[in-house]
Amino acid sequence: MATKKHHKKRDRTKHGLTPKRRDLSPAPKRTPTPAWLLQLIGAVIGPLFLFGGALQTLALADVHSRPELRMTVGACETHHRSKDSVTSCYGTGDPGAPVTGAGLLLRQAPEEYPAGTVVKVRCAQDGICDVITAGRLFITLLTTVAGLLIMGATLVALTLRAVDRFAPHRSELLRTRRVHRGLARTGIGTVLLAVTGSLLFIFL
Repeated sequence: MATKKHHKKRDRTKHGLTPKRRDLSPAPKRTPTPAWLLQLIGAVIGPLFLFGGALQTLALADVHSRPELRMTVGACETHHRSKDSVTSCYGTGDPGAPVTGAGLLLRQAPEEYPAGTVVKVRCAQDGICDVITAGRLFITLLTTVAGLLIMGATLVALTLRAVDRFAPHRSELLRTRRVHRGLARTGIGTVLLAVTGSLLFIFL
């Protein structure tokens, strides 16, 4: 008695195997961020960073212009504000210090000094004192440099965009290696001048 063999038929379409149902849905497309939006953000953030760095530079220069005193710490306390914390220290200065009153207040102290610690501070006439720490100086310079770099990158991008639109025959000239090297040297020189100028303004 002959037995019938049942062969499983392969489901074929005109161009090959029928894809699975889950493969029929198209992959989601990622919408790229428009270039003009990034340039707009850079045009806003760059000046803000530069303005903030200038304000911090002026504040540090004002601190450095005050007379330097020796402050004997009496007590310190730390106030927590959301994720930040501010430490203030109270103490006395040397006899004959050019301040009104015997008490001194060190705002934004870098740490909680033990009682009796002698700290060099720069104080205003009302007894409000401050110090220039390496951290504050670094943040000030970093903010200024970031503002300059963001503004420079935004200006270059806007220039390329304008040339591509109004003078496309000139666009290739701006994308040569020679132009890239020139822009890099200009950026490095600008950063060095900004850092040197800020340091001279603060300490001289």
